[in-house]
Amino acid sequence: MYEITLSVQTENIDWLEEAGRRVSETFGSAAVTACDIGERRSLLSVGCDDRMRRPLEAGLKTIIADLCLGKIKYGYIEKGIRRAGLAAEKRTLLCHALCVFEREAEREILLRDLEIGTYFDINGFYYFRMGELISRWSDICALAAEHISYLSDEGTLNELLRFLVGAGAQSDCRAEIFLINGRFRLVEHTRGQVTAEHLYDRFEELLCRLIDIAPCETVLSGFGYGSPFRTLAAIFDVKRDILR
Repeated sequence: MYEITLSVQTENIDWLEEAGRRVSETFGSAAVTACDIGERRSLLSVGCDDRMRRPLEAGLKTIIADLCLGKIKYGYIEKGIRRAGLAAEKRTLLCHALCVFEREAEREILLRDLEIGTYFDINGFYYFRMGELISRWSDICALAAEHISYLSDEGTLNELLRFLVGAGAQSDCRAEIFLINGRFRLVEHTRGQVTAEHLYDRFEELLCRLIDIAPCETVLSGFGYGSPFRTLAAIFDVKRDILR
């Protein structure tokens, strides 16, 4: 039996919950987990058969990298621009887009210093090994705050979102969106295969997910030329499926 323990300060328990969810999704019954929540520090132990050691280590590196460049980066940027005065919904979209921007370049920087042993302190890695990335994020927050008055204009914000999403677009990712009875069904394709499906009641939730996956192509079905279509067309490279 091989075991790896992830550690966080308990105030960041949501980081550990995210890691645990991803482990379950990635490894299923091939890995077992146990969580110990303490007053100051919490632990997630992940175990597997010795034959799964290398796949588990590689999978955990991916999971931790995604956590750092997703939830942790989002939290840092959201806190950094919260006081700038941008409306909440626009701020949320901007934070998602800033997380996508230069994602692969930042992943290379992060993986350079990311080593998985039998014990991994996520807070320690954040404070002592992510200085270069945190400095970049701080500069992003300062730049966004400096130009926040321009971003209050929806057209200007959408132009910036389009630039940020385009810079982080994934060439193997394609999205289909179906507008059905006022709800939005999103089908995600990766390398030609359906990899996920979601159903959203709120348009803003759909936008956030689309920004996160940064598809190279977005196909729309059931849309007229109203506000949802115009917003999607302003941010993403969209096509209309006129046959459906």
